[in-house]
Amino acid sequence: MKFTIRKRLRQLTSGLLALVMLVGTAGLLAGPAQAAGAIEDGNWDTVTPLKDIYADDFLMGTTISSGNFGTTKYDFIQYHFNAMTPENETKPDQIWNRPSQEPNFTNADKIITNGHEDGFYVVGHAFAWHNQSNHWPERAAQYTQDVEWDYWEARYQLERYIRTIAGHFEEAGNQFDAWDVVNEAMRDNPDNPTDWRNALRH
Repeated sequence: MKFTIRKRLRQLTSGLLALVMLVGTAGLLAGPAQAAGAIEDGNWDTVTPLKDIYADDFLMGTTISSGNFGTTKYDFIQYHFNAMTPENETKPDQIWNRPSQEPNFTNADKIITNGHEDGFYVVGHAFAWHNQSNHWPERAAQYTQDVEWDYWEARYQLERYIRTIAGHFEEAGNQFDAWDVVNEAMRDNPDNPTDWRNALRH
């Protein structure tokens, strides 16, 4: 088992290095402008697609924005990847900026529709995150840095957010294949990593 995992990791590393070398070598030999031209001409197809190399092991994923569809970058993504995650379109500050407003699903729906039509496994990202979520719970004038948030109000707003967003994406033909529910729950450099409760973000 260990040998198989090590072998697959070596193969993954080799595939990624080949991809980097393809782009990097073009830049060294031809300069940045010609390197960009090589990508636009589709020369990345001189290597085996990463998704094919690991087809029996796992999906090969990348992030995507709704504006990527129909571009050369998207051609590259289709060639090498079979899973995609919206980079920002399903984060709170973009899909539903604050509780007093209405959610906007336009860009997220576009990613799901186009992604599934092109055969991608599509992952939603993310229900709860400490970043790009500034107005959840919505800040009120009485709250300052010295005043604790009201726990039950914060919990109600989080539940409302998740039920509304998840409910929209439960509709037939409009589902993500998976969700990142909580993103980066642990602090970056906790004092005592073995105490997982203390290591959680507050």
